[in-house]
This record gives sequence, structure tokens and C-alpha cells, in this order.
Amino acid sequence: MWAALHTATYDTILNLSLGEGSREPAVAHDSWLLSKEAGRVVLSTAKRLLIGEAGTLTTELKSANDRVAQLERQFLDAEETICNLKAEKLATLRDVERLSDEGLIIGEKSQQTSAGAGDQAG
Repeated sequence: MWAALHTATYDTILNLSLGEGSREPAVAHDSWLLSKEAGRVVLSTAKRLLIGEAGTLTTELKSANDRVAQLERQFLDAEETICNLKAEKLATLRDVERLSDEGLIIGEKSQQTSAGAGDQAG
């Protein structure tokens, strides 16, 4: 885009300024005015392109920032879920240990005890 604009600018100014070498002062002056006006038009066009491009980039940046914020929220939610699951796991392990100590759950400890009693009886 910028290369095309630069080429068009150069060609326009070159073509309009060819009259500067004319022997007629009026033609040279008119040519200079035309090249000056062409320069203004090109600069104005470039400015509009830059403003439009900056607006597009600003919109894209805002969208990217919104997406980052959304991902950060999802990450924090995932971290919270992980913490909650770890807490539930710990609570479950404590419940199992407590129930096992109370003899309400037959676990490896109880099976080992009965296996040891069987060895002594045999």
C-alpha cells in the first residue's frame, strides 16, 4: 500500500513539475502550484490512510486486550476450580482416614491385621 502511494506521489509530482523547466514563467508557476497542490493531496491521503490504519490497529488492539482479559478470567476460574478440587480431595482423604481409624472402613490396615492373625493361628 505504501509503495503504491509513494510511486503514485512521485509520478504525480514528477509529471506536474515538468513544466517548471518551461521558458514561460506562467507555465512554470502554474506547474509549481499544481505540484504543490498534488503534494497536499498526497499528504492528505496519506494522513487519512494513517488515521484509518491507526483506527483499525486500535480496534484490533482493543479486541486483543479484551481476549487477554477473557483468558485471564478463565485462567483464574481454572485456578479456583483446581484449588477447590484439591481442598475436596484433602477433605475426602481426611474423612477416609477418620473412618478407617474408627473401624468403619475396612482398609489395608484391617486386612493386614487379619492376615497377621491368620499367620499366628497357622
